[in-house]
Amino acid sequence: MMKKLIISTFLIFLFISCTSKSGDNLVKTVKNSQTDRERIDEKRLDEEDKTQELLMKIIRQQRGKEGSCTRIKSMTKSFSEEMKKVEENQINNSSAGGKRSRFSVAASIEWRIGSIPEIAKKGGRTAEVTARFFRENREPIIISETENFSCETDGFTSDAECYKQVEGQYLYKSEECPKPSLSQPDITFSKPVLDPETNLVFVYEFWYCGDLCARESLVVYELKSNGKLELKHWFTLRVS
Repeated sequence: MMKKLIISTFLIFLFISCTSKSGDNLVKTVKNSQTDRERIDEKRLDEEDKTQELLMKIIRQQRGKEGSCTRIKSMTKSFSEEMKKVEENQINNSSAGGKRSRFSVAASIEWRIGSIPEIAKKGGRTAEVTARFFRENREPIIISETENFSCETDGFTSDAECYKQVEGQYLYKSEECPKPSLSQPDITFSKPVLDPETNLVFVYEFWYCGDLCARESLVVYELKSNGKLELKHWFTLRVS
């Protein structure tokens, strides 16, 4: 009888011990998971802040000629549809043994990136840098603080008055937005993408001043150790 009691007591103790350890492990797992999520969120917010900071530095170099006022688009360019076409063409051309068109914006950007010596000489990193540029620009973002720009103080303004926010979406109000002209052209930027190996910053720019008056460019800056941007390359992709 005593022997059975000892065995029962031992088993109960063992069960409680295992349950306690399992509970502790579960708590640790949950806490670690929460910490990982917090780190990911902090990293994402940090990257968003750096992107906005780069955009502000790029925008502040856009002061036009005396008497003109450039209007900055508050929403960045998305290459989502462009990349879908490229991916579809790659699949179709691969099965047909063909090549993709050289005249798409995506192909032009890839070609220009590949012509930069700093990219070409480092083991031919064209595909890597290009893929990252388009991956970062699949979805548009809102450029913060553009509503504070003014022609009088900055030499440029924003199209913030052209949009209204409805259920988290930005809807364009064309009736409240003047048509672009030579004296007040529109500029749309992509998200700037930093290549950490070369400190080069790549940004797409669409300058538009009306019908048959437009220019698409890939602009490349170098991010200096003091935080300033230095213009390195300016590639015109298309002009009309």
